[in-house]
Amino acid sequence: MEYTIKFCVSCYLQHAVNMADGLLEKHAHDEGFTVRLMPGASGQFDVALDGKTLYSKQESGRLPTGKDIGSELDATEMTEAETDDDGACCC
Repeated sequence: MEYTIKFCVSCYLQHAVNMADGLLEKHAHDEGFTVRLMPGASGQFDVALDGKTLYSKQESGRLPTGKDIGSELDATEMTEAETDDDGACCC
């Protein structure tokens, strides 16, 4: 099982790290589990599982929560302030 989080580093680094941290905590003992953080395009935040896109910020217009990627990530449930995207991006 491999999660890939591809994101705009300038805009969403902390959100990606929080999500990866929650995935690692939840799946720490699952054999073959991997989570990859990959730099992406300006404003991008996409989450894929085994190559299949689970979530795209471009399509939804907001950042994902654990529930958006089909996972109950208690550790990564972002606060409302962190998931609100007013379109402002630093890049």
